Amino acid sequence: MFMQKDNFLIKCSDEDERLINSINLSKIYKDVTAFFDFKRKITIKIYFLESVDEFHFFSGYKFEKWMCSYTGIKNMITLFSPRAIEKYTIHKADEVPGVITHELAHIIYEQMGLRDIRLLNDGISNYLQFKDNSSKSKEHFNLSNIDFFSDSLNYYQDGPVVIKEIIEKFGKEKLFEFLEEAVDYPNEELNELFKKFFGDKTKKNTKK
Repeated sequence: MFMQKDNFLIKCSDEDERLINSINLSKIYKDVTAFFDFKRKITIKIYFLESVDEFHFFSGYKFEKWMCSYTGIKNMITLFSPRAIEKYTIHKADEVPGVITHELAHIIYEQMGLRDIRLLNDGISNYLQFKDNSSKSKEHFNLSNIDFFSDSLNYYQDGPVVIKEIIEKFGKEKLFEFLEEAVDYPNEELNELFKKFFGDKTKKNTKK
């Protein structure tokens, strides 16, 4: 079936209608766009998958059980339905609102035209998805030593810690100033630009 909730167009099965109707999509959109200070209202499409075959058809990725969603063209979020997510992935049905938050953050990030630095792109998405837990995290990074292209980085785990560190020490506005200025910088200069923004004033913390 197809349904519309606010500025969301949704394709789902009849069996999932009740649970999907319980998700406060309006609040999710408001919270994510407020973080980015994104003023425009755009239409978001959500397609709920029912099988791994559908995942392959729409994504073209090799399926892994940790995967449950991705963004596509034309502001579309594709994710396993509340019934299918526990059958095919390691995720739970009650994670679906958080997953929508995560993928919506990726869409708004792209809409803003920010430099796609994976550590920060995934970092913001996970920071917003797990905001309550992220705020309690005691992990720290020495921002002066970050190498965006290091194989040792775990974008999903390290990213939100970096975002939390930047926001607490420099403020959210400074983060977006960096991402906007970084648009015109080649990869080999990104680490140095980041240090100019965040390196000199940070305390000498190390990741625990």
